[in-house]
Amino acid sequence: PMRDSGPFDIAYLGEVLYGVKDKLRVLRNVARSLARDGVLVLAEGLVVPARKAADPAARLVGVMGLDFALQGSRFFERSELEGLLREADFHRVRFHDAGGGLWFVVATADSKRSGSERGGAARHPRGDR
Repeated sequence: PMRDSGPFDIAYLGEVLYGVKDKLRVLRNVARSLARDGVLVLAEGLVVPARKAADPAARLVGVMGLDFALQGSRFFERSELEGLLREADFHRVRFHDAGGGLWFVVATADSKRSGSERGGAARHPRGDR
């Protein structure tokens, strides 16, 4: 866990989660480090069911799964990743297909969590939103 830092408005994990053993723990730590209504952006390869994998690049992801298995990891299924995010107190989970089996997943930290402001720490402006 990160200490003496945050809260953060945004966190980005790019092709990280698939290789982590305790995925839920990582997601919960990220959720705790985010400010109220902070955003998590994930970039992950997702397995597309064969009947829906018309894109040759998406089929390649299935073949790459063998290499991942040899390394002790695997691609997520969409429902599995969404379930992990919800269990880690994220909501408004949205999936965006970047092509080639790569997906960007955007989720918002649960604004009802206690302690999401880290003991009343001052918030910094978020820039020109």
